[in-house]
Amino acid sequence: MVKVLNFYADDSGARHPGRPENQFWNAHCHWFGLGGVLIFESDEGDARRSIREFRARWPQLKETPLHSYEIRNQRDGFHWLTTLHSRKLDQFYEGLTALVLGLPILGVACMIDGPGYNARYNQKYGDARWMMCKTAFVIAVERAAKHAISCESKLRVLVERSNTLAENDLRSYYEALKSEGHPFDATPADTYAPLGKDEYSSVLYEFVIKFKSSPLMQIADLVLWPLCKAGYEPAYRTYVELKAAGRLLECLYPGNEDSLGTKYSCFDLWKREHQKQSPALRRGSVGHRASDDLMG
Repeated sequence: MVKVLNFYADDSGARHPGRPENQFWNAHCHWFGLGGVLIFESDEGDARRSIREFRARWPQLKETPLHSYEIRNQRDGFHWLTTLHSRKLDQFYEGLTALVLGLPILGVACMIDGPGYNARYNQKYGDARWMMCKTAFVIAVERAAKHAISCESKLRVLVERSNTLAENDLRSYYEALKSEGHPFDATPADTYAPLGKDEYSSVLYEFVIKFKSSPLMQIADLVLWPLCKAGYEPAYRTYVELKAAGRLLECLYPGNEDSLGTKYSCFDLWKREHQKQSPALRRGSVGHRASDDLMG
């Protein structure tokens, strides 16, 4: 029987690099992130059971998917959160955080700062520079694939249904990894110990499109947000909680985080602009919205 590691991958932000450069350096930063959670196929039954039990404690959820943006902003299917007393609201957020931290998952992603990406590649490549989703997908899948290999497993990549163009792009990136290996320049890529073509061909098992109704795709959505936020705020509370609970891939590979954990790409420009600033530790949970957490 094949041992399979599932990578439920969602995305956050705009994948096209051609946004204006005069972005404010705040929660509205132009980024693109792709990632989510790794879970062994054999552990999914227990995970789904835990999710069902959480949902049963909150009948107001009905069939509404757990969507980070709506939960943080208490809107649409989560507008009912605005009617809860503060203690009851805290119970919901605390329960949601406990649910995610208790699942047998590992979070991993690739997060790209848009202005930094354009500063690095626009002059050299112009309009021919890649969509940020290509870079993010390849890097995130490679990190997941390395872990699958270390666990003597195959890797199934599951992405959330969006639109035909985006889905076809992601599928093409996946198939290219299997047939050609990673597309990056050899010398710079060597820093991150990339897999070879034969390794990709051997480890990649299947590419699947999932609906938002998928419980584990919803968990991927919840985990991706703090991974993205951590690029700008390493002390973001939910990210700190995930790390402390050992729910990030890099927790398994101390000393090798640069090649085996979440990748924060093209952040050198942002860091130079903010080298004198210290990010504040914010109140938050997997679903909790801070006052300026407006970007889904």
